[in-house]
Amino acid sequence: MKRRFVIVASGLALSLLLSLSLVVHDVRAADSAGPPVATPPRNALSLQLISIVNSGVNVQYDRLMAPNFSFGPSLGFRKSGGADIDVLESNFGIESRYWLIGREPFSRFDGRAMVGPYVSARIDFGITRDTQNGHVLGTQMSVAEGVALGMRFVIVRRFEVTPSAGFGLRTDFDPRGRLAPFWRGELGRFALLAGVMF
Repeated sequence: MKRRFVIVASGLALSLLLSLSLVVHDVRAADSAGPPVATPPRNALSLQLISIVNSGVNVQYDRLMAPNFSFGPSLGFRKSGGADIDVLESNFGIESRYWLIGREPFSRFDGRAMVGPYVSARIDFGITRDTQNGHVLGTQMSVAEGVALGMRFVIVRRFEVTPSAGFGLRTDFDPRGRLAPFWRGELGRFALLAGVMF
């Protein structure tokens, strides 16, 4: 398990660094490659692809608030469990991103945009409810904070793909206070978003 984690983390980190070097190399070339094709969009709506693999759905909105900063919420749901017990997880998150360059090799926006490499800070609030035949067995709440390094690529003008990797801290607790809070570090937070900018 640890070996697989190291391989995945190393591969993602290497791809992010390679992408960053390509952006830095292509910024000047982009300026001389001809006229831009679009005004930089100020919004993005994305789907977390990894959530689909985990039997859930997570949607994130991103709004450009300043030339280098964007801010936006996310909302997600996931249903799991077995034949007897149903587990429903829901979460709400807020993320702020600082766009390091505002460019990437495949976009031709007229000026800086929410593309290329970024660093982010994020906080998530979650609730997990276990039920059996309609009866609630237990409820758990969580708060998670984290930071990440990511890269947004633009495909076919305004369609985007955004991988990221980071780490953080998660706290699980019983809202009724019957159990002591439980803290744990999360060294491998991976995300892969895909969506549209507008």
